[in-house]
Amino acid sequence: MAGLNLSPNVSDSGELITALSADIRLLAGMLGMVIREQHDEDAFQLVEKVRALANTRRRDEKQSAAMMRALTELIEGADLASLRILIKAFANYFQLINIAEDQQRIRVLRQREMNAALDESLESAIRDLHESGVDAAGMRAILDRVRVRLVLTAHPSEAKRKEVLHKLRHIAQLLAARDRAGILDREQRAIDASLMEEIEELWQTRPTRAVRATIMDEVDFGVYFLTSVIMDVALDLYDELRFLLERHYPGEDWSDLP
Repeated sequence: MAGLNLSPNVSDSGELITALSADIRLLAGMLGMVIREQHDEDAFQLVEKVRALANTRRRDEKQSAAMMRALTELIEGADLASLRILIKAFANYFQLINIAEDQQRIRVLRQREMNAALDESLESAIRDLHESGVDAAGMRAILDRVRVRLVLTAHPSEAKRKEVLHKLRHIAQLLAARDRAGILDREQRAIDASLMEEIEELWQTRPTRAVRATIMDEVDFGVYFLTSVIMDVALDLYDELRFLLERHYPGEDWSDLP
């Protein structure tokens, strides 16, 4: 895991690095600091050694077999406490990397929208329909035929606790806030401190359920996404749809959408 870099806009060689790389270095560095603080330097170095060996094995075909043997020996020689730290370290690491990658997707989509290059959007769909000759009555007919149905599936291996989901969401929100334009140094310091706290709490939180999930657990899991994400997004989409209809079909009453 990379060391913490509180000014991650420039790499060690002085070249600019991508925003995604900066986010990964920041989150991985903070996780490394948490491992040091919660355990010790030996625990952190074990995680780093496993990471380095795995990276070399993946990137260098000539050393792949040797790295695999070294990894096997290292892991087989570790005690149970060390193995638990390893498992937790990489589980948390990949969850944080997923957040960084999601933020990068948002960043790219926002840039494309700013450049009017986002084709997969409500704006593009309504504009194309309008330009192809669909009038207001035709648009209403299309909207009356459209049916969007929500389907929530429960994967049998999903074992994340709701407490973990809350913490991951908070980390994502903080990372997004850190990415906004014009952020002040003091605001960034405050966000970084909050990120560190959230990652430390994530480390201290038991990641999986102690018992097998029940039907009500699955229902509760679905309700979490409904109340924390889906309803807000649905309302935003309706507001955007109404705004676009009013812009492309002025004079029509679009207050009562299906």
